[in-house]
Amino acid sequence: MEIIAALLHRPRVLFLDEPTIGLDLISQGAIRDLLKALKGRFGTTVMLTSHYLSDIEDLCERIILINHGESVYDGPLSGVNETLANRKTVRLIFSEELAEARLSAIPGFRSHDTNSAVFDVDRSEVRAFSRRMLDELPVIDLTIEDVPLEEGIARLYRGEASNG
Repeated sequence: MEIIAALLHRPRVLFLDEPTIGLDLISQGAIRDLLKALKGRFGTTVMLTSHYLSDIEDLCERIILINHGESVYDGPLSGVNETLANRKTVRLIFSEELAEARLSAIPGFRSHDTNSAVFDVDRSEVRAFSRRMLDELPVIDLTIEDVPLEEGIARLYRGEASNG
């Protein structure tokens, strides 16, 4: 109801504090769709505070991360992991089960399941790492992903990266 009242006069800037908190998934999606439509139709700028990363990923192009009253990042959402998490996640699936002791000896090892393993690899080493894994292990599938947004943000808050 507060969002509707705030929209009555078609503001150019709309300030929202945790607009989807306490809502079910369908309602959260409806609120996000409404906010995207406002931006598209009226050019409304939305200033959003949220702890829900799904809100942030879906609605924001630029983010400011504040930790203990200090800005620790101010820039494009896409830049969080590019600037701050200089690593990639490499997921491997094997044709046979491998011992955790063998996998944990590989630099960047993060976790192991029955026929799979996950590694954190420096962006500059992904190609060489992947080739090595394909040559040395019975790999049937290899996936390279950006580090999840949550991890990039957590690194910022822990002081492990700086806005460079």
